[in-house]
Amino acid sequence: MSLREIEKDIQKHESEIIKREHDTTAYDVWRSQEKIQEDVGPSNWQKIKDRLIGVRIRGIVLGGIVLLGITIITLSVVSFVYFQKGFFAQERVTLSIEASQAIDSNKLTEVTFIYDNNNRATLSNAEIAVGFGDHFVPAGEQDDFTQVSDSQGVIRIGKIGGHDKGKFVLTGYFAGPQNSTNSISGILRYTPEKTNARYETNARAATTITSSPVVIDVESPLSIVSGNLMNIVFKIKNTSDSDLSQLRFSVEMPDTFSLYNSSPLPNYGNTWLLDGIKAKSETAIVIRGGIGAAVGTKQSFTGRVFSQGSTNDIVEYANVTYTPSMIQSPITVQQKLVGDSDVVYANERLSYIVKFVNNSDVPLRDAIITVNLDSAVLDYEKLELLDGGDYDQENRRIVWKAADVPALKIFEPQKSGEVRFIVPVLENLPVNNDQDYHFSTSSIASIDSEDIPSELRENKTVLSNILTIPVGAKVLYEPKIVFKSGARKLKVGEETIYTVTVKLGSVNNDLDNVKVFLPLPTHTKYEGNADKDGMEYNERSNELVWNIGKMTHGTGIISDAREISFELSIKPSVDQLGTYVPIIKDQKIAGMDVFAKRNFEFNRDMLTTAHSDQDFTEKTVQP
Repeated sequence: MSLREIEKDIQKHESEIIKREHDTTAYDVWRSQEKIQEDVGPSNWQKIKDRLIGVRIRGIVLGGIVLLGITIITLSVVSFVYFQKGFFAQERVTLSIEASQAIDSNKLTEVTFIYDNNNRATLSNAEIAVGFGDHFVPAGEQDDFTQVSDSQGVIRIGKIGGHDKGKFVLTGYFAGPQNSTNSISGILRYTPEKTNARYETNARAATTITSSPVVIDVESPLSIVSGNLMNIVFKIKNTSDSDLSQLRFSVEMPDTFSLYNSSPLPNYGNTWLLDGIKAKSETAIVIRGGIGAAVGTKQSFTGRVFSQGSTNDIVEYANVTYTPSMIQSPITVQQKLVGDSDVVYANERLSYIVKFVNNSDVPLRDAIITVNLDSAVLDYEKLELLDGGDYDQENRRIVWKAADVPALKIFEPQKSGEVRFIVPVLENLPVNNDQDYHFSTSSIASIDSEDIPSELRENKTVLSNILTIPVGAKVLYEPKIVFKSGARKLKVGEETIYTVTVKLGSVNNDLDNVKVFLPLPTHTKYEGNADKDGMEYNERSNELVWNIGKMTHGTGIISDAREISFELSIKPSVDQLGTYVPIIKDQKIAGMDVFAKRNFEFNRDMLTTAHSDQDFTEKTVQP
């Protein structure tokens, strides 16, 4: 083997030469390294390597154990859930309600609640909470059913076995307005065995009511004499087998009708609250008044029975329209106010003219004219009779006979005459509690004679006439100016600040959209908050506007007045020496009188330093 071949062989990984046997000496490189390794022991790197290998082995073993535990737990949970899913699932518990889709009011009917448990688990403490809706009424006592309120009840079931179903039939009737829809709801509540959880399942059914339990009849003549007193009787009947409550009755009247009184009195406006109408019974509302409409026309009165929920939704039960025809009486008596005012106010004088006419072909002997005054707001002590007559204080009646008016001795055909009187409205309206409000002045004029044809005398309302005038709102307005700071003794060029307090009230009527306008002179400065309590300030016009809105009757009398305070400042100039300085110019109070159905506007005079609480010598400007 050549030297080059030997060199190549030695460099190989598997060298033939190296593999050859040879003597081991101290100079053997391979043997020397092995010997050194035996003498020295493993290296530090080897030690670290061995340690890491040990840690890895232990980690693998521990991870395997943890993974095995997680796998076992997961399998257990999955097995439990799978088992439970087969044992109980909420979606396998159902409730349904069967009820008539349409039914007459007050007709006995059945509502069926059907429950189904398609689980292996037994359901305990099961019950159905029933919501009746607005118009369903259960029929008396029923086994396993308890009525807890007017709108709710409970059906007691107890236990429902696995893969078991059942039903409960609730008997009752619907008593609601015609064409209304009533929904009955049910909530099935239960607890599955081996759990403490409470579950619910809901259902609902709707029924349309095809008739109403309330009927309204009108008992009044179909023909009435224009301008004369009449009664309109509305009879409200409950045809159902249960009491009806929380109902209201209202009447829409023509503008030509003057309401004299009613029995019972309305609770507000032309609306009566019906405390309750017993089953199979009726109640009556009687309104009394007169129509001043043209002969030959028909006038319409509409009565309604309805309920009003907490959200002010109106549900109508029944309505009726009464349309009498107007006819002419040959003998009439009419009254009117001088000026034809349609509203009067406290302390205002009312001048009445009572005109009587005989359009018949028969003379009337010894005719008598009578006027009955029936109002709590008239000042009878100041009554003035301008054409004689006699006033009966006990009955509040004025009577004119032939001794006072000679034309009444023989009241010739195609003749007419008149009598006059004056009576003022009280300055202090009689408001003692919240039931004293919405006053009117009412008077009834009538004519009588034994020669009046019998067919007219039999109808006592034909020959009488009513005149009703609403009393407008008496508004209380009280401003107060109090010195606050600055120059108490007014001086030119020195500032004085006042606190102004304004109080507002309404004695007898409800008001709406009430505003107080407070224009300020140019030299008066507004110092307060423009957004406070509805107060607005227009800097360009230097005007304050107090927006109050609604105001109920009795405000300032039986309840506190509406009140606002603000600050104004003035700095007198030379041209105001020795004068009372204006603080607020002419004020205006405006709004809507709800009862009189008209806008109102009142003005109050300018307020100056003369109206402040300062001493007299300090109210005028000093140099």
